[in-house]
Amino acid sequence: DFVVVMYLGRVMESGPVDAIFHQPQHPYTRALLESIPSLKTARHSRLPTIAGSIPHPFNRPPGCPFAQRCPDRMPECERKLPALVPLNEQQAVSCFKYHDQIDTQSGAKHA
Repeated sequence: DFVVVMYLGRVMESGPVDAIFHQPQHPYTRALLESIPSLKTARHSRLPTIAGSIPHPFNRPPGCPFAQRCPDRMPECERKLPALVPLNEQQAVSCFKYHDQIDTQSGAKHA
């Protein structure tokens, strides 16, 4: 089975269910998975939340839609929209955090 993780209508990460659940790469995917309740969670305890507010879908800021809420945010994230790039044969992520790693592997340059 295959999963596509979206935020404000944009694909943040995609890949096989096992890869997404056991090796999430995008900060939004990680934050979503951290908020899943567990049987080990104390009853009536608060679940982790994602800091910040969701931008209005009709007035999106430039750049990555998750940038304002992202713990890994870089200046580039607020200016440009990251492309969805393959990390390996099955998993892809839309995050500048991985672009240098991918460029090194492929020899490609991003504009």
